[in-house]
Amino acid sequence: MTLKRRSLVAGLLISSSVGRAFAAPGLSERGRLLDSRIANIGIDARDTTPGGNYASVMEDRGQLYVSGMTPRINGAVLSGRLGADASLEQGQRAAQVATLRALAAMHEHLGDLGRVSKILKVSIYMQCTPDFTQQSEVSNGASDLIQSVFAPHGAHARTSIGVYQLPKNAILELDMVAALI
Repeated sequence: MTLKRRSLVAGLLISSSVGRAFAAPGLSERGRLLDSRIANIGIDARDTTPGGNYASVMEDRGQLYVSGMTPRINGAVLSGRLGADASLEQGQRAAQVATLRALAAMHEHLGDLGRVSKILKVSIYMQCTPDFTQQSEVSNGASDLIQSVFAPHGAHARTSIGVYQLPKNAILELDMVAALI
């Protein structure tokens, strides 16, 4: 039986199917554990379709490079400017959604997140006002999610950057690099 959960993200009501986010037969034991942790978050952010002529994920020499992911659910980008029309909490939630999209892209590429040994680096670009200085706090939304999914090996390097404009007026855009087993 699939449970439904509703969440309010940056003013957008979303429904997601909890318990089926990444579930697939034939996964490794570690892959099933990571998938169940992601499913328990309760946000279905599996839409990883690129917006142009590029790949969502590239693999090279035991590393995955994930293209920039905006916080998009059901085709709608969570938009706004931090410090003006988007709150710290909305930014943190947007960081979670973008992180889940990045993990979904890795899962789609690999077929099993159990092949990811750890997240090496996360870069988050936030659309914000000139006086907004809580970029690190917004990025904690992504870092806390990564830690909860990959615990006890969730530590990663991170960069938090404030910018004036992002594609589709997105609150933020996130990219990451992961190491493979």
